[in-house]
Amino acid sequence: MNHLHLFNHAVDAWEYNLADWLEQRSVECLSGKEAWFVTGSYMQANWLRRMTLTEGKALFGIQFFDVPLLRQHLCKLFGLPSPSFGHETLRILLEAASLENEYTATSSLLDALDDLAGSGWLARNGLDSGFRALRIPKYLEPAVRQLTGSEYWKPRVDLVLLERAVRNENLSLGVYGLDAENLKDLNLLLAASRRAARSDFWLAQPLGKEGAAFQWIAALERELETEASVCPTGNASRPYENFLAHWQGRGERNVKSPEILVANRWHEEVEGVVAHVCRALTGDAKDVLVVGPENSATGRALVHELVSRGIAVADEFREMTLPSPRIQIQIGIARYLAEEGAPELFLRIVQGLLRSPKRFKEFREAVFRAFDDLQTRSVNRLITERLRERFAWLVDLESAFGAWPQKDNWKTLQQRWELLLERLASICAKYPGELIQLTCSIVELEPLWHEVGVFLEGRTL
Repeated sequence: MNHLHLFNHAVDAWEYNLADWLEQRSVECLSGKEAWFVTGSYMQANWLRRMTLTEGKALFGIQFFDVPLLRQHLCKLFGLPSPSFGHETLRILLEAASLENEYTATSSLLDALDDLAGSGWLARNGLDSGFRALRIPKYLEPAVRQLTGSEYWKPRVDLVLLERAVRNENLSLGVYGLDAENLKDLNLLLAASRRAARSDFWLAQPLGKEGAAFQWIAALERELETEASVCPTGNASRPYENFLAHWQGRGERNVKSPEILVANRWHEEVEGVVAHVCRALTGDAKDVLVVGPENSATGRALVHELVSRGIAVADEFREMTLPSPRIQIQIGIARYLAEEGAPELFLRIVQGLLRSPKRFKEFREAVFRAFDDLQTRSVNRLITERLRERFAWLVDLESAFGAWPQKDNWKTLQQRWELLLERLASICAKYPGELIQLTCSIVELEPLWHEVGVFLEGRTL
């Protein structure tokens, strides 16, 4: 049983049936049933939790997912490897396959393949039709065929999940806040819906000029075999409704247009936003939502500035989760070798390896002095005999990071990387008082390392 609810304002959905759905599913979870709830963002999930708690309602047992987490959960449930290759990894694999022919459109090709697969076009018409439509060169066809057949390509993963999904009569699914950009994830959502006994989707009602949004809603209606219903207008304030109507060409009068704040510097931009928030709160506003770029310093700066002015903040800013130190060191080494020995990358590697921040500060200052004297960015020249005498481990580290060939086959490069990691671990063990005890290996890169090796077998990089 599937239901598709469209809303003009988020509170309309909440007041109509979303709050009741969450409350009912919480009661069912107490009796042993399951409920999944998929949101388009971390903030949407937090808003729903806060609305529930504000009204004094229980929220128990419901599992919240965003789209990537839902994919990981279903992969684990149906025995598929996870996570999938990222876009950057796939681009590198295709570039490796087309190295000798210098094909330059790999990124656009991947986007097009994702769109064709996500829309169902590739499944209906076949990969050969895709080759013709996208004018993929003959020499690249085997690599594309291998890639699209891999269980690490997201569209392929989603299709397999849809094929393997089996209904669980004790599971309910809720989906909130996704939009036309999620059309590429349609098979994933259908797999989750097929798994559930009941599915409810709450989506923003498209505006008059949003053709892609109408296609998104139509695709869901067709695949879920249901018709969309519109949530009744609730009690939420709509300060920009006249503007939206005017924007759609209805010639509204007394339009309250959005304001654009312009600043010369980043910190002035932050201060301008905070000042605007202060004016709104001293007026008639009870709550103000501030949205900044994800994984940037802006969120932290806004929170700090608002709190310093005595404004209570429901702090929800996020920063990108860093990989483990061992993975960070491997990333740093790979970048250092690929970017012709940039000194700042070498310093970052040394910082990750040294036990003492004080010792790293001494090394960095010594390198800076060498740069002032020699005016060169070459690490080989910046590492002087005086530096080698002062930092005993430097000779071994310098030797380990010798130049790599510009081109070689995958097997040779793979073995060389594994030997480099072993040597790095030996150097750390040789100087236990100075360096951390590192156990770097390709284990941290599995299973993707093995899968990449299968794809690149016999190819030159």
